[in-house]
Amino acid sequence: MPKSLEERVVKRWDLLISRQAIDAYEYLTPGFRQTKTREQYSMEMNTRPVQWKKASVLEKKCETEDVCDVSVTMEFTIPVHGAGNTPGFSVMHEKWMKIDGEWLHLPEKLGSTAIDNSRKQ
Repeated sequence: MPKSLEERVVKRWDLLISRQAIDAYEYLTPGFRQTKTREQYSMEMNTRPVQWKKASVLEKKCETEDVCDVSVTMEFTIPVHGAGNTPGFSVMHEKWMKIDGEWLHLPEKLGSTAIDNSRKQ
């Protein structure tokens, strides 16, 4: 299993790219996992119209040794009415936390509540 932050970021995205969100669930913080089951997360991520093609770490900025913001470059295609699958490129920003020695992703929409719950575990 990947140990470094960069390796874990790319591995999680590789799983999402190959529509294996059920396995990518293990890369989420315990606080976030309390909000969705593995099956809910998998269904939500695997049925998105966007098709991610490639992810790579652009940069990381760490607030502390256990909390980092990671910029990820994404290549993707998305269906556009009348134009078929249209390629795209974006930079995504993710928060990662080291919990019990393991880097885990904290999805943005939960914010500080999930951070607090994750640290209590």
